[in-house]
Amino acid sequence: RSSDLLPLLISQLKQIQIKGSCGERFGNRVDRLFFAIERFAENLEKSLSPFAEELIECTIQLASPPYHKHIRQLALGAVATIVGAMKEDIMPYFDRILLVLRQYLSNHNPPEEEIQLQVEALDALAMLARSIGSQNFESLAVDTVKLGLDLLAVTNDPDIRKSSYGVFSSVSTVLKQNMAPMLATIVPLILTALRDAPSATAITHYKENEDLIMKTV
Repeated sequence: RSSDLLPLLISQLKQIQIKGSCGERFGNRVDRLFFAIERFAENLEKSLSPFAEELIECTIQLASPPYHKHIRQLALGAVATIVGAMKEDIMPYFDRILLVLRQYLSNHNPPEEEIQLQVEALDALAMLARSIGSQNFESLAVDTVKLGLDLLAVTNDPDIRKSSYGVFSSVSTVLKQNMAPMLATIVPLILTALRDAPSATAITHYKENEDLIMKTV
């Protein structure tokens, strides 16, 4: 049962908190652990609440230095999945999650080895925007779009660009028609990405961003 197994997984996370504080990467078992936690979160959805405090505390700590960047990447992915599972029930932990994400999103020119951390943070931010309810994210929506635009202005990394478009799409579910004035800036960026991308990638970009425009017209 989930109520029996999830505490065991959380216990393993706590062991990594202790043993990984020296920056050790560990092996594939860490990947398997986070995979299991994400699957439990997806299946339990809001029933995850009894375990939320311990789980969030562990993952947000592991998402920050001094832990190895691979562990931080896995932890950020887990945070996004937990947010998507719990939706509005994640709000007691919202400020702490946002604080962790900002440490990766405030650097507009991260070193190459940390780009994937920024990608994961963007994906988690997008999940927050579309999961916690418009009323809870509305005050951050415009600044979040500005963040995405600022990143697009300084990076050519395809993963960061793709995740930034995902942020725009998620924020459009919050702002709805109020997103329309920003489309004059956003749409040309998407069209340029479509023009420059290989055909298969272009189709993917189109499908991912089609809703962005449709929700705001």
